[in-house]
Amino acid sequence: MDKIKILQEAYSHFSQKLKDLDSHIKTVQDAANQESKSSVGDKYEIGRAMAQNEVFMLKTQFESLRIEVEKLGSLLLSDSKDTASSGSLIKTSQGQFLLGPALGKWKSEEKGVFYFISLDAPLGHALQGKKKGDSFEVNQRKDKILDIF
Repeated sequence: MDKIKILQEAYSHFSQKLKDLDSHIKTVQDAANQESKSSVGDKYEIGRAMAQNEVFMLKTQFESLRIEVEKLGSLLLSDSKDTASSGSLIKTSQGQFLLGPALGKWKSEEKGVFYFISLDAPLGHALQGKKKGDSFEVNQRKDKILDIF
């Protein structure tokens, strides 16, 4: 399995999500600004507050995603190892996992579904330091590492 190609494809996908989120933030902000030009009184205050709240939530999401995408970008430079650690692509009998950024589920066009999980997650803790062939358990579910890239 070509780990670098998978990481590049994922980086491109999540970078596009960042761009889309940024565009959505600008759209909501523009709509709020237009609302303020055409409304007066309580309706203006409520509409403006709701729009500002949405912009704040979107900016929070954007910043969280930006940090995780940055972590993903740094993994492009990491070396493969025999033990599971940050940047490891791990194939188990139950799925494919990438340790590092907490980006959730992602489907590669060529290689199937991957789960990007943090080392701080229970599964990340269970996988960290394991080697090919090792077994592990999370939430009373047993699994085995088939390969590490």
